[in-house]
Amino acid sequence: MFPADIHEELKSLHIVLASSSKIRENLLKRLNLNIEAYAPNFEEDLNPDHYSISDFVEETALGKVLDIESYLNERGIRPDMIIGADTMVEHQGQLYGKPKTKEEAISILAKLTSSQLPNIVHTGVVIKYKNQIVKFVESTILYMTKLTRKEILTYVDTEEA
Repeated sequence: MFPADIHEELKSLHIVLASSSKIRENLLKRLNLNIEAYAPNFEEDLNPDHYSISDFVEETALGKVLDIESYLNERGIRPDMIIGADTMVEHQGQLYGKPKTKEEAISILAKLTSSQLPNIVHTGVVIKYKNQIVKFVESTILYMTKLTRKEILTYVDTEEA
């Protein structure tokens, strides 16, 4: 948790999350902050071959933040802070983003859980506060147990995949 004085200051801010992720929104709301979430229309079509993985997730997160900032500015809404994030999973040198279809989610999860090799989860975060932009990446090594097809289908049906 934040130190009390920083938490009080954050609670006084109008913060926008540039994301359609309910998980991200709920995580921030658990901090008792004044959070509103807007789903960005940013076309996530950057070519990962032209970026390092860190730059790729940062640039995608930045695109989401700038898209929501533009959307809100057009409506006369000026939040104090906009937060965006993007996550990619790396498995055996292959990068995986958010699946676009249920079938793609099933296929990706089958690959990620098929071996004892680790996955690396890279999350780029961009915070725009006033006229400052802070970007950073957190990477986590994740070992997944082998899942049966039934377990994968059950998880995908939760729509959290």
